[in-house]
Amino acid sequence: MYIPFNYQQINTAAGLYNPSPVKAYNNQTFAFWERALFQRALSVLDISLPEDWNGSIKDLFNYILFKIGFVIVFNEDKYGTIFTYGSLRGYDVFYRPTNAIIANPVIGSRDMVIGEDCGILKLTPDYFGIWDII
Repeated sequence: MYIPFNYQQINTAAGLYNPSPVKAYNNQTFAFWERALFQRALSVLDISLPEDWNGSIKDLFNYILFKIGFVIVFNEDKYGTIFTYGSLRGYDVFYRPTNAIIANPVIGSRDMVIGEDCGILKLTPDYFGIWDII
């Protein structure tokens, strides 16, 4: 039967050799280099976007595209052509997603058909961003 170590047992096991183990993850140094690598990856591509999407909106676009992996673009009556993140569902014969689901506190929830109601801009062929690599 497994019984977890308590603090004293962990301290004894980690302190019996020199140097004690270095915790290279879940700390501020790791977070710094994780963010630095993400920012460097963002700086490689310069994507041309509509003029309405410049400034902080472009920052959000790049963040969603690189972290999530895809951006859902659609036309909203009140705001025009906008983008957001969401989920994909359904498969066609080539295993591509058929629907995009969004939930936004301002415009509400929607289940849209890709190619009819919305379009998908993706960073990689598998709809993943680069965060899992970082």
